[in-house]
Amino acid sequence: SAEAALRAAHDTFRQLVDRSPFGIYAIDADFRLAQVSAGAQKVFENVHPAIGRDLAEVLRILWPEPFASEAIAHFRHTLLTGEKYTEEGTEQRADVAASEAYDWKLERIMMPDGRLGVVCHFYDLSERKRHEEHAQLLMAEVNHRAKNLLSVVQAVALQTAKSGDPLTFAARLSDRIGGLAANQDLLVKNFWHGVEVNELVSSQLAHFRDLIGTRIHLNGPGLTVTATASQAIGMAVHELATNAAKYGSLSNSNGQVRVEWQLTAGQNSEFSMSWRESDGPLVKAPTRNGFGQTVIKRLVETSVGGNVKVDHAEDGFSWLMRTAAGNVLVTSGGVLNLNNNAR
Repeated sequence: SAEAALRAAHDTFRQLVDRSPFGIYAIDADFRLAQVSAGAQKVFENVHPAIGRDLAEVLRILWPEPFASEAIAHFRHTLLTGEKYTEEGTEQRADVAASEAYDWKLERIMMPDGRLGVVCHFYDLSERKRHEEHAQLLMAEVNHRAKNLLSVVQAVALQTAKSGDPLTFAARLSDRIGGLAANQDLLVKNFWHGVEVNELVSSQLAHFRDLIGTRIHLNGPGLTVTATASQAIGMAVHELATNAAKYGSLSNSNGQVRVEWQLTAGQNSEFSMSWRESDGPLVKAPTRNGFGQTVIKRLVETSVGGNVKVDHAEDGFSWLMRTAAGNVLVTSGGVLNLNNNAR
């Protein structure tokens, strides 16, 4: 019969709504919540019971004023006139500490009892909004870091230009920018969360890769330094290696370099890093402080909030940096990230 067919159609509709992963709920002619899809259950998880509850009461549990009253008015208007309503917006929930965004649509329908009702279709935009905000934050961060990097390149270029010799300037500038680029590659690979010290030092010694383990010795625990600290320390290591190759222990056939870092335990833990050369030519202190000296001392001290000691002893150049561990090491929940892999 026609009545049986109508009842079967309504039963099918109810099953489709109940099982739908999308946000769908319906109210009846008495303005009571009649049906909630599986995809809409989370919205009403703090409303007990939900089915059969007056929608105005439910919406005032879920949303603050004036939004709750405005939404109630829209439902009543659609139920009375049959006029559809759509809206997209973000609101602070009243029942939980969360801000949620929805794209929702109201339509009048015929309910199984033959009376009119309203169905609300909604799509949760909260996750998309969070992704958009995160993307905007990342773009701002990229812009900020790009400006910072350009400032560093500009400073390097200006200081390197003081050499006076155009050929020397071009070679030194290219070399220093190469060191910065190696640093950037590591930071990007690690999503700007920091760089493991051994990896940082090794990247700046890439030109001497065949000497690592024979004439260049690296030793220290598995520690990760912040993005800011890695740029300064990376530039310093690059400069130290360049100077060692030109004037120090890497300029002859048997000189040695030891690069070591450590973390002292305790309430006021300290991170230290050293570069020590031996078996090279007799060391002569520089007669003037060029940009290289600025990089290995002032730049590092400013960036890590610590102090650097440089010693041009005749039997071997040495460089020692000390700073509070919290100034340079990556932490997780206030705890230093250690992988305990000494090298």
